[in-house]
Amino acid sequence: MLALTTLSGALGIGILSYINRYLLQGNGGGFLPFLLLLALYFIAASYAQLQLAKIGQNFVCQMQTQLVKRIMDSHEEQIQLIGKPKILASLGSDIHSLSVAFTRLPELVQGTLFVLACFAYLLALSAKLFLITLLMMLAMIVGTHIVVQRHYHSFRQMRRIDNEIQRQYETSLNGHKELTLNRYRAERFYNQEVLPTAAQRRDTHIRADAYHALAINWGNSIMLATVGIIYYLASYHGWASSADATAISMTLLFMRAPLTAAVGALPMLMQSKVALQALADLGLADYA
Repeated sequence: MLALTTLSGALGIGILSYINRYLLQGNGGGFLPFLLLLALYFIAASYAQLQLAKIGQNFVCQMQTQLVKRIMDSHEEQIQLIGKPKILASLGSDIHSLSVAFTRLPELVQGTLFVLACFAYLLALSAKLFLITLLMMLAMIVGTHIVVQRHYHSFRQMRRIDNEIQRQYETSLNGHKELTLNRYRAERFYNQEVLPTAAQRRDTHIRADAYHALAINWGNSIMLATVGIIYYLASYHGWASSADATAISMTLLFMRAPLTAAVGALPMLMQSKVALQALADLGLADYA
């Protein structure tokens, strides 16, 4: 699977190299080989992503069935100690987070390998401009790491709030008759518990989404800044020919989509980490 994903990245670089060497500079080569490379890239990338998705969803399916089996094998006292709201939150929220994370995992794997292949191509074009690009990418990685850690902290808070929301759902259903008869208690439950918890989750979710947006926009800004710096160094300081500068810039812009997808997948993976920890913290019977 790794070889197939690497192959799709290499084919993508091959397409860029072909465009730079033959189509941009008019050195012949024809359009048919370009279409052939494009078709091979489409097939390899799609097949690799499909196989990665299958692996991820098989894992999620296994987690779902094992969790139900562990619940069935646990003693009643253990279930009561854990609390049904926490278990229901894990069956819903945590499994969903894992499913979303594994849906985005192919983007992270393919994006990372493709970026590494692009780096190799950039190094072959111009060592000096590659170093500039590498420094800019390091700045992007550092900034993204800081933001993603903030996102991770927000999601951990949100996950704890989900347990409380699940408890309130259960209270509203199990205690429906009592809450209907005692309107004062119902109003107090709604105003003092439901509304504050919902507002807290809303604010935490907005903060997490803001960090996610910052990570993506930081990456896009760094990519565009790198293109501008490369053209400046090539045009005003002669670090590379205009053809090489164009090829490097085109490669960077081609990297932008998979790199953005990879950066966008990181928060989902952080959420899956929280979900796995929440599942482990349930303390259910071991799977057998």
